[in-house]
Amino acid sequence: MGLTIRQGWRAGSGQSGGRPTVAFFAPALGAGLYYQKWRIWGGIARVCRERGINLLYVAGGQSDSTPAAALYQLVDDRLVDGILSW
Repeated sequence: MGLTIRQGWRAGSGQSGGRPTVAFFAPALGAGLYYQKWRIWGGIARVCRERGINLLYVAGGQSDSTPAAALYQLVDDRLVDGILSW
């Protein structure tokens, strides 16, 4: 798994001590495809840790079909510098 940060990429809000912050949007880790989700999460977390990137997991389910999807509406460019979605 590779994570590329473009030259000139800036940390958005400054609330993270100058470190970029990425949000990972995905269903809850305990639902179906349990093993695959943990493998994906583990890889993303490892790469972010190695690169000094703050990582925020947002478990909101499918984008429009669950009440938990309202969590996605709370994340914007003032809080995060990028979004990963599965």
